[in-house]
Amino acid sequence: MWAAAVKVAICIPTFGDVKAGFVSSLARMIPATLASVRGLEMDTFIAHGSILVQARTSLFGWARDWGADRILWLDADHVFPADALVRLLLWRQPMVGANYPRRHDALVPTALAADGQGGWRLVESSAQKAAAQPLEAVDRIGLGLALMDVATVLQAVTAAGRPLFETRAHADGTIEGEDWLLCDLLRAHGVPIHVDHALSRATGHIRDQPLFFA
Repeated sequence: MWAAAVKVAICIPTFGDVKAGFVSSLARMIPATLASVRGLEMDTFIAHGSILVQARTSLFGWARDWGADRILWLDADHVFPADALVRLLLWRQPMVGANYPRRHDALVPTALAADGQGGWRLVESSAQKAAAQPLEAVDRIGLGLALMDVATVLQAVTAAGRPLFETRAHADGTIEGEDWLLCDLLRAHGVPIHVDHALSRATGHIRDQPLFFA
């Protein structure tokens, strides 16, 4: 056991029912974290709604008003190991999370890095990376499993004079989500973004698939 006098708000945006696998992961993570970290205080906040930006904005406000030092963002369609929060806390980074796969057949990673030519390249979480260098600085991550420092984020948002969460539509029909745009805002104000490759390989994204008779 190690000590950390910190308040962590677990923030969960939902639309519809949560997944059973997620509930199981959350139920295992909370007691495992409390058994590993002395002095830690946790509370859970859930926002229901179809507008994700509004849900995240509400959750951040509730966590801030509760006095949270850190926010653990969790999406209700993910599974993760019981020590997920402990792993992220130990990195002591202002923004660190898992590079889980998007819900594509090709298992496309969520994390991105700038390619130096105005575009983006995918960041893979290979077994080799997880073993050799589990923590890597990237430019964008998702908020399906991510830990952020509240004071650092508030400072960056205040300096930017922009909403904490927003989406952006482009003329070509592409849309940038609130998680990637938040990462852009943080990096623009000197806040590094990291992924834990070892945790990433233990984090899953649940996808529903219809069943048909052959």
